[in-house]
Amino acid sequence: MTIKELFKSNIPRSILIIALYVLYAFSGSFSQYFLKYALNGITAGKLNTYIYWQVIQAILEVVTALLLPIATVVFTRQTQDYLHQIRQDIMHHYYGEGDAKLTDMQNELTENLKLLTTNYAATWVTILSGVLEITIAIALLISMNWILIVTTAILAVITLSLPKIMEKKTSVAMDKVNQEHSKLLNAIEHWLGGLQELRRYTAYGRLARQMQKASGDYVKANKQNYKYQAISEIINGFGNALSQIGMSVVAGVLFLMHIISFGDFAVASGFAFTIFSGIWNITNSLTKVKSTKALREQTAELR
Repeated sequence: MTIKELFKSNIPRSILIIALYVLYAFSGSFSQYFLKYALNGITAGKLNTYIYWQVIQAILEVVTALLLPIATVVFTRQTQDYLHQIRQDIMHHYYGEGDAKLTDMQNELTENLKLLTTNYAATWVTILSGVLEITIAIALLISMNWILIVTTAILAVITLSLPKIMEKKTSVAMDKVNQEHSKLLNAIEHWLGGLQELRRYTAYGRLARQMQKASGDYVKANKQNYKYQAISEIINGFGNALSQIGMSVVAGVLFLMHIISFGDFAVASGFAFTIFSGIWNITNSLTKVKSTKALREQTAELR
């Protein structure tokens, strides 16, 4: 599975997906930006100006709310069609091989593709949305003050460097989950396939021990995987929170020094949340994408 293949599987639909997410990012960002004019209007005592920009904001927010589910449905269809193509390729591979284990086929066609859908395909939507929202937010910040851009750049570099701390461990943990799940399926096939013999020799205790060991190893691998993902998210979240606070402090100082307006201060603080939340989502998504490297290589060998 690759993002290139995913979008090439239906190019017209891929263009539509990108267009929908671009519109979603623009409507959401400008809805937030126009708050500046509403706040400046109300602080200046201009009620009509405030009401006008609030109406514009409301319209854009409705458009934003409608675009997201539409884009999500279209992307889901694209993903499911692509997965169907992968399943056909894998089935063709196993058909030609002839001696493949049923448990291996089940693992590849169900669990592995499920992991790739959740931790690879779906995460690229988060990355696309984040990149668009960050780009637009930065472009709008430029119109306010250059100091805000410099501050954003410095904090962004620091935040983007944090995922490397847990990158290797999350990848190893994800691969371990896949291996233990395959072993569990093999154990089920091996021991339950000879269930009649086990009954004849009343060897239920041995069956229970073997199944408990196989399922226990799988559970242990899952716990380890979730543990490393949680640690990664904590580190990224800590960096995100500090970056938002730092950005808000800088914007507050600029407002107190009468360099930017109150509307600019409020919008800059809002964009700080957009930018660094976007970076946090992107870094978490990239960590998940990289954790599927071994699994994607394994799936590619079957096509």
